[in-house]
Amino acid sequence: MRAISLFIIAVTFNYSCGDDKASNESSKIVGDWESGCNFSGQYFRQKSISLDEKGRYEYLEASFEDGSCQVSPKSVLFSTGSFLISNATVHKNLDLKIESIAVSAKDQSLTNSFNDNAYCGFNNWSVNESKSVVGMSCSDNSGEVIFADNAEIHMQIVSFSDDYGQLTLGVDFLQKIAKRVSDLSETPLYKISHSLNLKNKK
Repeated sequence: MRAISLFIIAVTFNYSCGDDKASNESSKIVGDWESGCNFSGQYFRQKSISLDEKGRYEYLEASFEDGSCQVSPKSVLFSTGSFLISNATVHKNLDLKIESIAVSAKDQSLTNSFNDNAYCGFNNWSVNESKSVVGMSCSDNSGEVIFADNAEIHMQIVSFSDDYGQLTLGVDFLQKIAKRVSDLSETPLYKISHSLNLKNKK
């Protein structure tokens, strides 16, 4: 009887320790992350992601003509869904379940360009109007992008190692061909102390 009691105590202790470890890892990842203002293609781009304690994410990528990424953006890509922390030996990996990906043009000139080129198959774009691009092929001067389908789990983020304290998005993030990076050589996102309120920026 005593042996059984000791076994139950040991199992409970191990489970509790595992729970605490998972909770600790999650608390390091939860929060708001933002990249610098980096030139890519025709524009400067800034990427932001919010990860909450319920396993939900919001991602926003904005393109700008100015190098400070402070003036009104030209376009915005916004995505929502959920994430899971998966096992990893060096970096903490996140697996995304995509629920939505939407694009909006923020000024008339880009809106006109979207319509002239039937961007993502649409020729009825309006300024500030968001359109779902989940699973769609979209082509512009930079080439073709095929966005991910929300029916699948996409392993698209490499999280931080404790040594770096940074989050790194996967290669071709949110695209069908996305893949997890094998190191932290991609442009990183850093944790910030203030709330990004991404929904208000989309």
